[in-house]
Amino acid sequence: MIASDETIRTPDRLIPPSPPTRGHRTAGCALIVLGAIFALPAVFNTVAAIHGLVG
Repeated sequence: MIASDETIRTPDRLIPPSPPTRGHRTAGCALIVLGAIFALPAVFNTVAAIHGLVG
């Protein structure tokens, strides 16, 4: 199987991987936004819980 995201070595040269497509970049940005939506409230809740226990 050929991995499309890795450099391929041939006897006379290296073939670089193809650049990411627009769809992959868009999906990556969407995952970053979703991660921020779910991760930031969790961080704030954790900080608030620790502050409630300590202070």
